[in-house]
Amino acid sequence: MPMSMRSVMRVLLVGAPCAHVAQAQSSTSVARPAVGRLTGDVFDSLFTREPLADASIYMEGLDRVIITDANGRFRVDSVPVGLYRLTFFHASLEAAGLQAPTTYVEILDQERTEVRLSTPGYERAARLACRSLPSTSAPTRVLFGVAKRTGDASPVSGALVRASWVELTRGPSGNTPTRVGLDTRTSDGGGFVFCDLPVDAGSRLLVDAGDGSIGVATYWPGPAGASMQTIYLPAMDSAGRRARSVVLSAQGTPLGNATIANGTDAPVRSDARGQFALDWRGHPDSDLTVRAIGMQAFELPGDELASPPRAIAIALDDAGRRLSTVSVKARRAPAWVDAFEARRTAGLGSFVTRADIDKRNPSQTWQMLFGVPGIQINPQSGRPSSLYPSTLLGACDFRYFVDGVLFPDFPPDPRELQNPRVRPPGPLSAIPPTEVEAIEVYPRANGVPSEFGGTQSACGVIAIWTRKGGGAPARP
Repeated sequence: MPMSMRSVMRVLLVGAPCAHVAQAQSSTSVARPAVGRLTGDVFDSLFTREPLADASIYMEGLDRVIITDANGRFRVDSVPVGLYRLTFFHASLEAAGLQAPTTYVEILDQERTEVRLSTPGYERAARLACRSLPSTSAPTRVLFGVAKRTGDASPVSGALVRASWVELTRGPSGNTPTRVGLDTRTSDGGGFVFCDLPVDAGSRLLVDAGDGSIGVATYWPGPAGASMQTIYLPAMDSAGRRARSVVLSAQGTPLGNATIANGTDAPVRSDARGQFALDWRGHPDSDLTVRAIGMQAFELPGDELASPPRAIAIALDDAGRRLSTVSVKARRAPAWVDAFEARRTAGLGSFVTRADIDKRNPSQTWQMLFGVPGIQINPQSGRPSSLYPSTLLGACDFRYFVDGVLFPDFPPDPRELQNPRVRPPGPLSAIPPTEVEAIEVYPRANGVPSEFGGTQSACGVIAIWTRKGGGAPARP
């Protein structure tokens, strides 16, 4: 049917507004804001050498909350184009009194910009915190710490902090272990820093708030140049007084059923909240010993306390490593394995495993000690002796433990003095390599674990674990 003029006009009139709408949409598309996307990650190059989670990203001029995920990643969409100043904040840096570096990033229209942020490196952080340290300070470690109360985690300001360790000094009567240390005080935010801690030994940390409450822990040097550690002190109760003493893990988790002794008639145990009450009366100078299942024992000599504390918080380090399922199925592991693995994880000594022995296939057990740091071996007799590069002690004879039992001391054999080819004394010659499961070597007294005599083993320790797990063999 032919279309009438009226019909044609209706179509045009109806279609006209549609054209205007299309024009308006086209105009809106052209006027869209120019935006881009920012992605990136934050890396902790100072403490953990891992991606940094929960870091707060700050972009100057952009009012948004940006937090890194568990992998240290972040993403910001619809960022207006332009040049931005970029930095980040994190609790570990704040506690250490450090600031993250600032960088600039340019956002381009409809493009993704990737950026990598990182904490200050060891040398920069050391120069900022310890201005006297040279850039070649690799033999020492820097510890950034913070003192907090248990419970509310409030910072402890103005507290005395002491880091101490044992060194051997040569005197007229021989080598004498001496405890030395450094002192500092916490800042308003509870932070503190030590700039020159030894790398081959643990240091005892003690924080004294000056009000009768103290916190103690152990610092173990890690693989990175700097470490971060929190020291806990007993919390305040609702009446404004100190709460009871408490045993904690290094992460601040209360440890129940821990055993605490200070020379009293009977040790006490911590309750489910890790709290305990200890009577210091009559035993003001007694050593304090704390033990808990799966944790390293902690010992605090009484002479290191100026006076018996009203309350003390003691942090224990994890001493356990769970055996793999395959190992459990294959055979029951000897009782010493967990403690051995814990000491190996701490990295304070040198360790030889059965796999190392099989790989080198030595004819004598002492040959496995070649290349171990801190010792020298007579290439003819095979006799090892301890070295102390930082002092003038010279050679020093080891103490030996076999399957955890102290082996009798062996002075130099007169035959060895006359003939250097005489075999070395003790278990290094009495136990063939085929019967050895593992070896531990601690060349310095301040690195010897307490189960091997601690600082009483003034010239270091060699501990041998046999495949049979028996006692010490007879003296040859």
